[in-house]
Formats: sequence, structure tokens, C-alpha cells
Amino acid sequence: MTSPSKVILLVEDEAIIAAAGKMSLQRYGYSVVVANSGEAALSVVETNPAIDLILMDIDLGSGWDGTETAERILAVHDLPVVFLSSHAEPEIVAKTERITSYGYVVKNSNIAVLDASIKMAFKLFDAKTALQEIEARQQILLENIPEVITVLDPEGRVQYTSPNIVKWFGWSPHDDRDRSRWDRVHPDDLAESQRIFRSVLAGAQAGPARFRYLCKDGSYKTVELRVTNRMTDPLIRGVLITYHDITAAKAVEDELIREKGLLRSLIESSPDPIFAKDEEGRYFVMNDAGAKENRLEAADMIGRTDDQLFDPELARFYRDADDRVRTTGEMLVQEFVNPYDGREHHIRTHKAPWRDASGRIIGLIGLSREVTETKNAEKELVRQRNLLQTIIDSVSGNIFAKDLEGRYWTINAAGAQKYGYSAAQMVGKTNFELLDHSTAEAYRRTDEEVLSTGQSVEAEEMFEVDGVQRYFLIRKSLWRDEAGQVLGVIGVSNDITSAKLAQKRIESFLAEKELLLREVHHRIKNNMATVAGLLALQASESADLTVSRALEDARNRVNSMMVLYDKLYRTDDFQSVPSEDYLGALIQEIAGSFPNGNKVQFETQIGDFPLDLRKIQFLGIILNELLTNAMKYAFSRNLEGRILVKATADAQRVTLVVSDNGPGIPEAESGAGFGLRLVEMLTENLEGTIRFENENGTRVVLEFPV
Repeated sequence: MTSPSKVILLVEDEAIIAAAGKMSLQRYGYSVVVANSGEAALSVVETNPAIDLILMDIDLGSGWDGTETAERILAVHDLPVVFLSSHAEPEIVAKTERITSYGYVVKNSNIAVLDASIKMAFKLFDAKTALQEIEARQQILLENIPEVITVLDPEGRVQYTSPNIVKWFGWSPHDDRDRSRWDRVHPDDLAESQRIFRSVLAGAQAGPARFRYLCKDGSYKTVELRVTNRMTDPLIRGVLITYHDITAAKAVEDELIREKGLLRSLIESSPDPIFAKDEEGRYFVMNDAGAKENRLEAADMIGRTDDQLFDPELARFYRDADDRVRTTGEMLVQEFVNPYDGREHHIRTHKAPWRDASGRIIGLIGLSREVTETKNAEKELVRQRNLLQTIIDSVSGNIFAKDLEGRYWTINAAGAQKYGYSAAQMVGKTNFELLDHSTAEAYRRTDEEVLSTGQSVEAEEMFEVDGVQRYFLIRKSLWRDEAGQVLGVIGVSNDITSAKLAQKRIESFLAEKELLLREVHHRIKNNMATVAGLLALQASESADLTVSRALEDARNRVNSMMVLYDKLYRTDDFQSVPSEDYLGALIQEIAGSFPNGNKVQFETQIGDFPLDLRKIQFLGIILNELLTNAMKYAFSRNLEGRILVKATADAQRVTLVVSDNGPGIPEAESGAGFGLRLVEMLTENLEGTIRFENENGTRVVLEFPV
């Protein structure tokens, strides 16, 4: 009996035969579905997926016969088909075998025979299904393994190529069949590939080889292949070649070779010693500079330890440093003196752990550099800086330098004391860390002004030092290096307390002196006014007209000096008077002193030029005499007239012109009057010249050097 789960489709056009067959099969535990035609059988298979096997009668009457029906069903469904027929002719059997080979049973055979045939068909179907699964898995494996498999005949023609060639190189297996393998080998690699092929055919063993293989897109990929002679293997009968794409690996390998070459070139081109040691301390790398420093050849150092190369003390020094690097896993920087060729050589060495990809320390790498010149320069720098600091500290003024961040780079002791610190306490700090915020902010602003404008800045400041208010004059300038690069600000601050106090005393003295001078000038002016008043009284009392006129002239001269003192009293320095202001006021004073002054028109053209007190005094007296003469003689009979006064100055000379439109001055002709003699005398004191012109009135021109 068989499993009741098996469902058989019985295709029989004879109903009685179908019923009997169904009954017999059911007794053997089969489930049976009956179809009376080929068309019905196809419909049952399409709608009933439970069908496990088909018993197919060959002769189905009209419509499809059994073989055609089987072909149509098997075209879309994979099922075992066992044919039933009353015919046993060879041609009928052969026809069924071309369709399927699960069995042929003659109708009316014993049910046991039919059951055995059905079971055999199930076994064959299961075996076929298992084989198909194996083949499918093999196909998947062959399509995805990186190795392409090819079999060549002795002439190099392709007999087989695994399907994965399409994935890796673009070709299909059909593209390769019976084609010469040499067509797809790069021309530069062809001769070597053929040589290896011939040697393998001759029985030689060949290791892996690399060639460039043509892809379907026209590019070449680098492949690594193995060649095996399997001519005697009945399943292969050819040369078995396996190859895979190593283009990416080859690129990485080429890049690695390039980088190793570059690294080697860099190491060898370095003027400093570069080396590497393995875990046992043997030199793995040593460039020529390192070998030369040790007075050895690089080849003699590779593979040897420090104990084998150097004296015990130096070797132990190197070994102890190496152990520290390997133990701590950290970089070590050390300096030591290596005496040779009669000199001490200062060496600075950097050693770091050498790790593999997993991070495990497998040795160390190092770089050495002779720093003798640097050490000597550092010593000289320290010496120079100490000297500079000594000089700065010996200066009484305050000297400092700040960097671009406002940190004190240096400051002398006097400068630090000014702020209540020591120099060591201020270096490296900013004013905001040392002083109150407002003072620090003021310093920052002047620092930024120097940095932004490039110009020096001067300012006064006041500090309390040891309880005493002191004044300082500070000057800040740019601090540059030799190349002109701005490094910060430098400053010099000097204590100007004594000068400041002295200046205040002087200012106080000057203010007191100015007050005294103003009082003196005021008193002189009052005294002159008294004298002028006395002269006027005396003139009015005198019965002698000549005496009266002389007294009036004297009073006018005193008035001219009084006007001068009045203007002088109003100046700041008591040394000079503006000519325009003084001469204009003097002309008004003189015009007002004559009864006929309102009938004479005065025209003035006076420039505003300064003269010292002596010259402006002489000039005022001269102008007084000339105007007095004009008023007395040109317009003595109450005549109306015009007087022009013009005073100008250039860089060398002063020119005074006084002209009137009167009849002329008798004294200008005789020269006997006191007034004109006074004018000539004062002109000589001014080192000047004077001339009189008597045409259409009188014109007097006075010139003297500034």
C-alpha cells in the first residue's frame, strides 16, 4: 500500500475502464481524479495543484491523443507521466519515450504491476527533482564563484567555460565555445601564456601566472590563473584552467609598491637618520644618513642589534629607551651627547611604537637629528636675553613688550614695581589679569591704536607708587621682527613727577607774573593819563600860543603811548600788539583830539601784521607826528579834507604811507620843526627810510625792515 497523500490523474476516454482503474488504484491507497479527454486533463492539472502523477491513455478518441496531451501538460507543469495503452508496438513506445521516460504500462496489466510502475515513476521523478536541485545549486555556485573555469583542447580551443564568466568579464559561455583562447590574451602577454600552455601539455608543473584578459567591453583585466593537464581524465580530457580577476588587487599591489618606493625615497632623501627595529631590537630599516652618523654602512646594520654594533654603555642607553617605548606604547623624545671626531654632538631622538594592523606593537620607529647648532643657538639666545634683561633692569625708566594678545613678553623691574608686582609675576599675563578693568581697557585702546595705525602713541598717566602720586610719560610703538612682521607693542614709560611738579610751579609763577604785569601796565596807563591830563590843563592855562601848542603836542604823544599800553594790556604775552588794532585806535584818538577832526575824512588801509613792542611804539609816535602835522597845517582853517593812512608788510619790510589833499606842510620844506626831527630820529632807530612828497597835498612814505 502507498501513502494516501498521492493523487493520480487517470486520463481515460472509456468510462467503464476508467471506473475500474480508479477502483483498483483506490484500493492501493491512491486518490484518483478521472479525466475523459486530453482537454479535460489539462483543465484538471491547471485547477488542481494536488496532482502528483498522471496515468495517460494514448488513444483518447477524438481530440488530443495521449502523447499530445502529455506534451501540452509538461510544457507548463513538471509531473511524472506513465502511459497506458493496449498497444505494445515499438513505434508507440518510442513515441512516448521521446516525451517522458517515467514508464509505459499495457492496459489490463495486473494492478500490482501498475502499482510497481507508479512507484518507480515516483522514484524516478524524485531522483530527477533532486538532480535538478543539485544542478541548480551548482549553477548558482558556478555563476558566483570568483574562479572562472575553462577547459582547452591541445590546440587551445575552448571546450567549456563556467557560466560565471559573464559576471566577471562580460562574455557568455557560448561566446567561448570552440574559440581560440589566445584571441583574448593581451598581445604583450600572449607569448608567455602560450609557453606555459605548451610546457603543461608536455608534463611540466606551472605555478600561478598573471595575464591581462580581454573583456567584452574592450577593456582588459588582470587575472591570476592556474593551469593543470587533465588530458587523461575521462570527464575532462583537456587542459583545465582556473582564473580570477585580480585587477583591484593588482592596483592595490602596484600602489603599495609605489608607496613603498616613495617611502624608501623619502627615508633615503632625509638628511636626518631614520630607522626601524623589530621586536628583538634588530634594525629593520636604516637610511644612509643614520648609517653615516654611526660611521657604518646601512647594509652592515640591517638585521643586527645595538649590542652588536655599539659599545656596551651606548647600546644599553639605546636598549633602555627602546624598552620604555615598547612597554608604555608612547612616543619618547630624548637628547644625549655623542662625542666623536673630537667634538660633542648633541643628538635628539624621537622613538615611537611600530604597530601592525591589529594594533600590536611589533617594533619601533625612530628619527634622530643632530641639534648641536640649535643647542648652541639656544645657549646664545639665553645669554643674549639675560644680557638684554640686565640692561633693561638697569634702566631707570619703565620698559616693557607685549605680544599681539596683550600678554607681557618682558618688563623690567622698575616697570613691574610701578604696578606693584615683580617682573616674573607679570610676564605671560595681560593687563586685565593684573590691573583694574578701566585701566586695563585704557591700555588696550592705546595698544590697538598702535597696532592699527602703525604710529607711535604718547600719553601721560598718573599712578600711586608707595603711597605717593607720581606722573609718567609713556610712549608705545610697534614691535617688529627682522622681517618686519609685527610681533606686538613695546613701550617706554618715564617718571616725570619732578618735571610735572616743576611745570606746575612755573605755571603758577607765570600766572603771578602776568597778574603783576597787568597791574604794572594798568598803573603806567593811569600815570600816562594823569600826565596827559596835566599837559592838557597846562596848555589851557598858558597865554602863550606857542607854549600851548607845544604842550598839546606833548599830550598827543603821551596819548599815543597810552593807546599802545591799553592795547598791550589786553594781549596775552605783553610782547606784541596787532598793528591793525593799535594803529586804527590811534588814528581815532588823534582825530578826536582836534576841533576840526569831524571835517576831515580819514581813510585807513592797515594790514594785520604783528610787530614787537619797540617797533610798534616807534611806529605809533611817527604816525602821531605825521597826522598831527597834517591836522595842524593842512586843515588848520577849518577846511574839509581827506587823509589816507596805509600800512602794509611783507616778509622783509613794513611800509607806512600818510597822504592828504591839503596845501602842503611848511615844515616839510624847511625841516626845522621838532615833530619832523623826532620822526627822522625814530626812522633811524628803525633802520628805515622816509621821504616827503609835496604834490597835490603832502605824501609821506616810511619803510623799515621787519
